[in-house]
Amino acid sequence: MKTPKRPRLITKPQRFGAAWYRGDHYREKQPYLTLAAHAREHNEFREVIDSALTYAAPNSRKTSVLEIGPGDAPIAENISFRERIYIDQAQGLLNEIKTRREKYETARERVTGIKRVRPRVYVQGKLEQLPIRSRVGTIIMNEVLTHIKPNERLRVIQRLVPQTDGFVIVDRPQLPIEKLREIHRAIAGRGTFEHELRKLQATYVRFKPIIAYIRNSGFDTQVSLVSIDETQYVVFAARRKKPLQEK
Repeated sequence: MKTPKRPRLITKPQRFGAAWYRGDHYREKQPYLTLAAHAREHNEFREVIDSALTYAAPNSRKTSVLEIGPGDAPIAENISFRERIYIDQAQGLLNEIKTRREKYETARERVTGIKRVRPRVYVQGKLEQLPIRSRVGTIIMNEVLTHIKPNERLRVIQRLVPQTDGFVIVDRPQLPIEKLREIHRAIAGRGTFEHELRKLQATYVRFKPIIAYIRNSGFDTQVSLVSIDETQYVVFAARRKKPLQEK
């Protein structure tokens, strides 16, 4: 009887990669470097993200935020919210950001003598079976759509629109095959097969139908572009013209 092969654990950040086509790529305790963590030292990215959050949640201190797939560096921490909800399928990452936050709050209380803790909820779950049923003020998806099959991305947005008054979505915009071939050659130092490029292209997000749907659902929108290490990202923000009451 053959011994089953153990799933391969990614030991360093993958420039191109999405869970849905890499099989066991997204595993518990995977040392996966998120865009937010990678960009901590990039002031331009921080400024664009803060602008998007302020646009999507102008009254953030009075509303809640749901960040889907926060990884190890949730961007919902960039500005104040009444309540933060984090959902990730990796319990290890949730434990990490929870522990880090608790240490920070303890240290601040020791120095200032003031205990100011805004509620934070950590939920393990998948986007396909979103466990949060109540409405939230803002939904953040930072490099989440790339982990969803292309033909399912718009359906995910359609399901989330009735649950929120604002969006912040960050991801890499879809590029032509020739541009991807040029990028891949520069990084890998070699050419690649057409089917590999098609698979790679599918990890990039086609924003046009997503933006159109959200606009047609009664939202004002803001779109920014930012480059990090020669990789371009779309930072999309939206806020409902007539906010709904949170439940």
